[in-house]
Formats: sequence, C-alpha cells, structure tokens
Amino acid sequence: ALWIFRTGEFAADQVSADAVQVQNYYRAEGYLDARVSYRVDPGADPGKLNIVFTIVEGEIYRIENIRVEGNTVMATDDIIETMRSATEQIVKKANLDADVAAIRKKYGEQGHIYASVRAIRVYSNRPGYVVVTIQVDEGERVSVGRIMVRGNETTQDKVVRRALDLYPGDTFNLSLTESAERRLRETQIFERASVTPVGNQSGVRDILV
Repeated sequence: ALWIFRTGEFAADQVSADAVQVQNYYRAEGYLDARVSYRVDPGADPGKLNIVFTIVEGEIYRIENIRVEGNTVMATDDIIETMRSATEQIVKKANLDADVAAIRKKYGEQGHIYASVRAIRVYSNRPGYVVVTIQVDEGERVSVGRIMVRGNETTQDKVVRRALDLYPGDTFNLSLTESAERRLRETQIFERASVTPVGNQSGVRDILV
C-alpha cells in the first residue's frame, strides 16, 4: 500500500502533492513518462468523498550508454567502474544518486575535495532508452596545510591528531577526515567532533578539528 492511501479530511493541496509524489516515485523507478492525476467522486455517505488516482505508467526506460565529461584526473573507465548503474539496466534515480556520491568520494580521496558531479539523463533515439552523461567539474587538487585543534580542554592534542592520520603536505583526503570524525566520536571522550577543511589559499586547506 502506498502512503497516500489514507482517510481523513479532504485537502486539495495535499491531494495534489500526493499525486506529484506518486508520479515522482514512478519516474525515479525508471518510468520517466509516468503521469498521475486524480478526481474526486461523491462518497456513499453525506460528507464523504472518494479520491481516485489515475496512473499512466508509460514505458520503463533502460540505459543505452554512459558517457563521462570533464574528467582529466580520473579515467573514464575508472569512473564507470565506480558506478552502480550500467548499460541495459533500468535507469533508477537512487542508483544515479549513489553513483554521483561514489564518484565524488573518489575525487575527495585524491585531493579534489570540491569536485562537482552531476548525472544527466537524455532520451535516446532508441525507444525505451536514455543516455546517461556524468558531468564532472574536478576543481583544483588540495593538500593539507596546518592542523588546528579547537575546544580540546582535557585531552592532549596528540590524541586528536593521531585519530586524523593526515599530516601537513599530504594530499587532502575526505574519506580520512570522515573516518577521523567517526573515531573521535567513538572514543566517547568528546561531546562532539568535526573535521573541516578551512582557508582559501590556492591548492591548500588547513584542517580544523
């Protein structure tokens, strides 16, 4: 059962929003042409209404080809191998969102911490297929400058720095900073912990813990 199938007071704005939500659900599952509308019928009892949703699913789409644009640091094959989506698969939004996150993570591990990645779907001339283009803006490669620890009043800074596993001059690695945040929280020594790149010097970012 879908979340919209419920009873309650009729609200046209909410029902319209429900129709859009169902339509977005279908499109996220590969039914890119899906359309959802509704009508309101009188109910059996006075003051009661029946809401009837009409769903036109349309065709389900698959991936004909995957292209990559804007990449120079990472090879196209390496980027495609990182992806969950593949040719002949149904084109699903959840998979493409995961692909974008995975590619961005790879760049973040290589110092390109501000890399931008987008997945664009374009209908193919072949019925039932789309071409997926991964658009990459790699940004500059960043190395580690200073490491600054703030708010640490009871524990020696070296405990914090040891959890970080990054040193001045290293290539900035967002996966390591995320792991350091997790380790610092797991010690239960600190009420909270964050590891953040700061500064605006070209090619260098300090780390603020």
